[in-house]
Amino acid sequence: MKIKRWVAALLCVLLIGSLFPTSAFAADIASGTGWNLSDDGVLYITGDIPESGFNLTDEQKQQVKSAVAASGASISSGKNLFSEFNNMTSADLSLLNTTGVPDMSYMFYGCSSLSSLNLSSFNTSSVTTMTGMFSGCSGLTSLDVSGFRTSSVTYMIGM
Repeated sequence: MKIKRWVAALLCVLLIGSLFPTSAFAADIASGTGWNLSDDGVLYITGDIPESGFNLTDEQKQQVKSAVAASGASISSGKNLFSEFNNMTSADLSLLNTTGVPDMSYMFYGCSSLSSLNLSSFNTSSVTTMTGMFSGCSGLTSLDVSGFRTSSVTYMIGM
């Protein structure tokens, strides 16, 4: 009798699983400490990103279409964080904790497909370097940095 129940349970699981095709769910093509890149091109930032950043290959950078920061996501450095993500068209970084970050140089360097970026929630009170932060963002037509506090910034060349 136990075998019949076990077989019936297994058949139910298989039947339910077949109702959801695997292509309906995004799979990770890369992941690291505090982030993952889905096969549909969304870079999910979910935890503490180390100073070394995402460590994506050039090919993986080209696959990123958008970036989304979840509650609790934080960075210790913004230097080169999204540098050369040429195909990234949007970024929702409103929940990204940037408290204590000293360097945001070249953070969005070469993000030529970005047209709009709202960074008004960024805490920039500890930032000393913003050199080239938006350099190469040729498609950027709307940029909100209204919350930026730049009294500590000493390098802003080519921002």
